[in-house]
This record gives sequence, structure tokens and C-alpha cells, in this order.
Amino acid sequence: MSSPLTKNSKLYISSYMQRLLNKKVNLNASNHSELMQIKVPFFKKIKMILITFIIILLYFTKIFRITPKKNKIRENKIVLIYSLTKDQIFKDASIAKLHDFLISKKFNMTEENEILIECRGILRSRIYSNLIVTLDIPLKIFATKLSLKGQLKLLLVFFCKLTILVKSFNNSQYIYLVFREFVFDENVYFAIVNKNKNKINKIITTPTAIQYQPISFEIPNFAVERVMLWYSTNSIPIKYKSRKTSIFEKNLENSFRCMAIDTHWVWTNEHKKYLKKMTNSAILVKGSMIFYNPPKKLDNNKKYDVVIFDVTPQNSKSLFEDSIYSFPVAKEFIEDIIESVELVSQRLDRNIGIYIKHKRNFAPNHSSKYIAYIDMLAKNLQLSVLPLDSDLYETIAASKIVIGFPFTSPVIIGQELKVPSIHYSSTNTLVKYNHANFIQSKLELRKYIESNLGK
Repeated sequence: MSSPLTKNSKLYISSYMQRLLNKKVNLNASNHSELMQIKVPFFKKIKMILITFIIILLYFTKIFRITPKKNKIRENKIVLIYSLTKDQIFKDASIAKLHDFLISKKFNMTEENEILIECRGILRSRIYSNLIVTLDIPLKIFATKLSLKGQLKLLLVFFCKLTILVKSFNNSQYIYLVFREFVFDENVYFAIVNKNKNKINKIITTPTAIQYQPISFEIPNFAVERVMLWYSTNSIPIKYKSRKTSIFEKNLENSFRCMAIDTHWVWTNEHKKYLKKMTNSAILVKGSMIFYNPPKKLDNNKKYDVVIFDVTPQNSKSLFEDSIYSFPVAKEFIEDIIESVELVSQRLDRNIGIYIKHKRNFAPNHSSKYIAYIDMLAKNLQLSVLPLDSDLYETIAASKIVIGFPFTSPVIIGQELKVPSIHYSSTNTLVKYNHANFIQSKLELRKYIESNLGK
């Protein structure tokens, strides 16, 4: 069913596209006649039209591919996965570990499923067993699942939609926010639904797409199940004593309520309890989900005394300036641990090694003061920085104590592996939590370290 793009618009779009546009513009799913006023720059519109034309040419080249078509689709077996990063997909330049993770018993997927994963950071598809990583899922479907007749029909649709895009150059701002979905994605998905009823088993996305999900999630009956895979546990809002909820946090909660999701896969019962306040979707507790499985046999030789999992603070211009994700709080977190370890080291009369594992590479939006501070500590041999690509399960299994900044996910993995693991922060901006695994006092931190290293 189509409706006018705006109240007085002559341009009609589907109700599914309208919902997606709503989320992109308003960060919620309120009445589509109340879209916020926006203006897309002239040259950006030109760029989008050129990109659309180039993508049409790319689709056209797929008609002449050498690889044979695979028109037969096994019923309810296709799984489409969006919003994964290259780091989540590739381990040691391979997708084998991701494959084993997805077909593990946690997710009710097997070798019989055909799993397509979209990754914007690659040019050539990668294949391992039944897993295919591709630049663009609709393009892959067009190339491998449709007949020549179906492809030619779609190309005609693409050109018609491009014409509409050009004609609306001076009359519409909003259509350019969903130009790719309007011209390509929606039409490819309609083609596959019309050709093969109920053949998509699952469509899966991650919190990377928390504000709005791909257009396939908005199309009713496109898939048997629409899933949000939560790849971490730190999505529950931090509780502050006096800080007001920011606009960003309010928008985030609106996004939770408006997600086009049937099932949430979460790590913990606490996360499940939080989401239940905002959604009627099914919520399944799956334990840790970091896109690879733990080794079948872990080496439990404890070569690390204390391993810290931090959260790199944002720079002073970020939305998180007055939150715990700021340089002063992050620095205090590290200082407290170093000071406590030094006191315990003196009491036990032995050296205690401190290691830190960052989640990802430092970026321009990260605090330069914090980066310099960690570098100084490492040069002074006060702590050692572990490689970014370290296997979390192996690292944590080899640790005597794990200490995480609130509320980092490795602490949950530590608890799964029966390694002493806590979250810690002594900042007085937080309310007093009643969590057994959250220490908020430097004295209690020292006692915890001593009790677990003094055995």
C-alpha cells in the first residue's frame, strides 16, 4: 500500500518505506505527516543520483556473470544478516570462526541454512561452507536468485525509480534519505517474496542498526523471524544520582520501542528484564555472543594476574562529556586499580602484573589525554597492553582476576568461565548499585584483589 511522501506531496511511497523514513528523520515512528524539516544540500543530491546510476550499471553487469544461477531456493532456509563490522566477521582473515559461531546450538541454524552476510567493507564475496559474505545483500539476491526475466523486469523498475528521483530534485528532500532503499532494496525484496513465499527463515541485525533497521525488517511477512543480536551487555542505561537523561538517551529508548524486531537475543537476564519494559517481542537469553565460540579446550594456566577491560572515553566535545565515559572518570578507574594492586603487592610481598585490553583501535573521537595516559603507563611498565585481536575466552581463562569498566561485556564472559570478575568504578556520580559483581569503593576493590590473589 502506497501513501503520499508528505501531506501535499505527489510522490507516493510504500508504507514500509514511510516507516523507515520516519525513523531516519525523527528517530521514532510517530505520525509520518510530522516529519522534521530537513534540507539535503544540492551537491549531495547530485552525488546520490550519480551513485544510483552507477549502482544500476553494477546490477546490469550481474546479468552477464559467468557463475551459474541458483534459482532453486530451499524452503525457509535462507538467513540474511546485516550490520556486522569487518572485525566481527573476519578472524585471522577468515570467516570460519564466524561460521562455526552461527551454526552453534545457540541459534538453531545449521549447515542446511544458506547464510548471507552484508559487509560494506569488502568488494569481493567470501564463501565458507554455507556462509557467504557479500558487499550488498539485494545485489547478491539479484545475481543468484532471480531468472533473467526477473532481472530485466527489475532493471526497468530501477530506471523508473531513478527517473522519479530526478524529477523530485527540487520538490522533495526526504526521498533522498532513502534513495537506495527506494530504487533498489525494496524492489529486490518484493521480487524475492513474490517468487518464493515464506522462504526467508531469519533476518538478523545488531545494535549498530538500533535507530532504524534495514528496509527488509519493515516489510511484513518477508521473513519468518526478525532478530536483534545484542553483541554486548552495556546497553542498559547507567544510573546517575543527579544527571538528567540526555536527548540522545531519550531517542535511544524511543528506538527500542519502535524497533521492527520479533526476537531479541541477549546475554543476561538483567538485559532481558530491561528490554521487557519497552517491547512485547520475545527475548531469549543466549549468554555471551562475540561472533566466535570459546575453544573446545581452554588453557587454564593463569599467566595474567589482573586484566583490565576499559572503555575508551570520548573527547570533550562528545555527547558523553558529563557521563562516566569521560577522561577524568576513566583515568580514576585505572589509577584506583594500579594503586590497589601496588598495596596488595606489598602485603603479599610479590610482583603482580597488570594488563589492559582495549575493545577497538583508538579513533579521532577518543580522548587524546586518555590515549597519552595509557601510553605513559605502558612505557613506565605500570601495565601491559594486550593485542586487540586477542581471543577473549583464552585471555580471560588465563586471568586470575578480571576488572571491567561499567558495564563491559568481558566481565560476563569471566563469570561464565568461573574467573573472579567484577565491574568497578568509585565515581560519586553513580547511584549505589546493589550488584554483587559491581564494586564502587576503592577499599572494597583492594580487598577483592587481595582475597583472590592471596590464595
